[in-house]
Amino acid sequence: MTAVPALSPLTITPVPRRRMVPTPLPGEPFPEPAEDPRFIQEALRFTDIDEDDTPRAMPALPDPRPLAASIAQALVEVLAGRRPVIQLIRWTTPAVYAALSARSTVAHRRRLGDSRAPSRVTVRRVVVRCPQEGIAEVAIVVIDGTRVRAMAARMRADHGRWIVDALQVG
Repeated sequence: MTAVPALSPLTITPVPRRRMVPTPLPGEPFPEPAEDPRFIQEALRFTDIDEDDTPRAMPALPDPRPLAASIAQALVEVLAGRRPVIQLIRWTTPAVYAALSARSTVAHRRRLGDSRAPSRVTVRRVVVRCPQEGIAEVAIVVIDGTRVRAMAARMRADHGRWIVDALQVG
């Protein structure tokens, strides 16, 4: 076995940066020294109102009844696993969409294991009440095969359209 001499520790020394100095063109005077551009601030645009906060005329809300009926049918089809849940993303809040997505996944798995013909799920009745401006409460009666079920939804106005922000399935 041979002895290996100990190596001295490696020292890294940074190379100093050379400052670039402008040189004048032949026959021209030397330019005046400019201020360091890192410390020059140009005028900034100043606005005291953010563009997103400016008041705008809201478009008139459509009647919630026909929309509630079509959304109710879509909700029933999603919960039965017959319609992709992504089709409801623009009509629901993120919390409602997440709950629908979870229930839809379970319904789809249940439907894959079932060899029977799926029963037709239909919306029997939709009742809409507006307790205040921009809020619509929807009661939905659903026929699912031989069962009659109830659903309740709360819709709110959002930029001139209705979205479902609460859903209860019975």
